[in-house]
Amino acid sequence: HLVREPALRAAFLRELARVSRIGVIVDFRSNRSLRVWLGAARARIGLRSKAPGALSFEVIRAEVEAAGLELRAFLPVRRVPLLSDKVVVVAVKRAPTA
Repeated sequence: HLVREPALRAAFLRELARVSRIGVIVDFRSNRSLRVWLGAARARIGLRSKAPGALSFEVIRAEVEAAGLELRAFLPVRRVPLLSDKVVVVAVKRAPTA
């Protein structure tokens, strides 16, 4: 599912962190693609109602870490990452602090 609302996305990530034994694999829409850049340009000139809601890697990392997970990898879906806005994120549960 594509969860656009940050608060709901944070709740999903927290719940995934809570129920997972080792970690999670989730996908996000990244702002590092031609599709997103072209969509933003189209929105600026009025050819699209709003820009794509893709996230920067920094925002994705912050959301994953705020959920209690440690980000291990960003994996592009395509061999040429700029051709797809989808990125798979691999994260593990953070070790409990004593």
